[in-house]
Amino acid sequence: MNGGSWIMMLVVVAIALSISPLPARTFTDAKGRKIEAEILARSGRDKIVIEREGKEFTVPIGMFSIDDQIFIKEWIEDNPEAVKLDANFSYFVTLERQRTDTEFADKISRDERIQTTPYLYDVSVT
Repeated sequence: MNGGSWIMMLVVVAIALSISPLPARTFTDAKGRKIEAEILARSGRDKIVIEREGKEFTVPIGMFSIDDQIFIKEWIEDNPEAVKLDANFSYFVTLERQRTDTEFADKISRDERIQTTPYLYDVSVT
């Protein structure tokens, strides 16, 4: 191979390495247990999203060893765009049956009325 071919091959290898995903890391929790996972994103101020065995989990950073916490904080600094927002909300639904026109109600069967009875939904999100 001439000099130009070597350079071209090095460029191709460098590009391939730069776009390949990082391999999973072996993390250790505060109790010394080891897990193989990949960091996907930061979630809030004190959690990360990891992928383990093809499933995503949101876990607190504090559950990891000090060395892993340092690694995670450096990863977050190096990947500021990797953020997953957790939006939690609860809701309550109050159902009230609308009054139906009795003349109309007399013309349809009971089963049809059960299936088509309209409800008003009052939703409160906090």
